[in-house]
Amino acid sequence: MLRYRIEKHAVDVSQRKYSNLDPPGDRPTYDMLQINNEYLGFKGIVYTPIDMPILEVDTQQVYDLRTSEALLKEYPGTTFGCDHGAGEVLFLKHNHFNEPEVDGEWYGWVEKEMPHVKEFIEKLPYKSICQLSFVAPPGPTVAHYDQPLNATSLMIPQSPSCYRIRWSHVTKPEEEVFYLSRDSEATKIYPMLPAETNTFVYDGSVWEHGADKGFPMYERCQIIISGILDIEKHHALLDKSIEKYKDFVISVSYTHLRAHET
Repeated sequence: MLRYRIEKHAVDVSQRKYSNLDPPGDRPTYDMLQINNEYLGFKGIVYTPIDMPILEVDTQQVYDLRTSEALLKEYPGTTFGCDHGAGEVLFLKHNHFNEPEVDGEWYGWVEKEMPHVKEFIEKLPYKSICQLSFVAPPGPTVAHYDQPLNATSLMIPQSPSCYRIRWSHVTKPEEEVFYLSRDSEATKIYPMLPAETNTFVYDGSVWEHGADKGFPMYERCQIIISGILDIEKHHALLDKSIEKYKDFVISVSYTHLRAHET
């Protein structure tokens, strides 16, 4: 049994105006998207849960840290918030979003408040991490890319490379609101997570992603990770993961996904 669902929608691509909110303006038109590029990800994998144990996090604690004035005063730059896109953000490392090959320094609060999270992250197959944060989008998020255009050439040889860790008290796997698309949301593919892990990875070099609904950080949030992967370790972990979670893996071509939707 394949553990994802597909929805079809009528979309007039000619009317689409792409809004890349972070950073703004580097993909101003539909023609600049990568969705029509050939996908060259490892073994064609677009999405898979990762064979890692559940990382336990108190989402109320995450929210409290995110809204702590004392934390922001002690560690300037550790929090960010807006009413769109990523929404509520709590950085675990100094942010070098536009410098994808830089390894950000850990914020001191992580070792004090969540040392187990740091230990977990350091077991993932990264050589360097330029962006590491808790995020909680406040509302629906249209299909988009997380990475700036200048990171695409680095992402292609390590795809799928968008590692994420998610916590949710308000959504069930079969009712997942997160989706992948490469036709401007005409086809939305909603991956599911098994009960044994809350870590997953998906492609961000060709495939866009979005969410139908947003939630407060204390109800649902995730860690997003961007950086340079150790390809040998990354591929070894992918092989383990797709073997264990084969029913959850999305590893087919876009054409096949369209044909398989029925």
